Amino acid sequence: VMVNDGVLDPEYVEAMACREALVLRQDLNLRAAVVASDCANVVRSVEEGSRGMSSMVIEEIRRMKMTAGEVSFRYERREANFDAHNIATPEHLLNWCQAVMCGFWNLLIMYIFKSINKRSG
Repeated sequence: VMVNDGVLDPEYVEAMACREALVLRQDLNLRAAVVASDCANVVRSVEEGSRGMSSMVIEEIRRMKMTAGEVSFRYERREANFDAHNIATPEHLLNWCQAVMCGFWNLLIMYIFKSINKRSG
């Protein structure tokens, strides 16, 4: 989750989200990815370049895309972008946070038990 205090331009925020999608693809070592955006200007700018407020982010995306393997960007109308809507709903975020925290506590408990077993064995 990224917080950009004072950033009010939706196109800039969407460009940052697309950039983060490429970073995630790289972190997960995925060979191919399709980045869908409901901002036609961002998708067009990734393909053609930009001179707007988000131009620095767009240029970074363009550089990352050149070395990213099979990555494509596509425009998806907001009404059709169910995945993004579902991810952005507060209920989904709460469920995701609960799942992450549950996973964290399970890992911590397993680590503690392994440490205890190593000391006693």
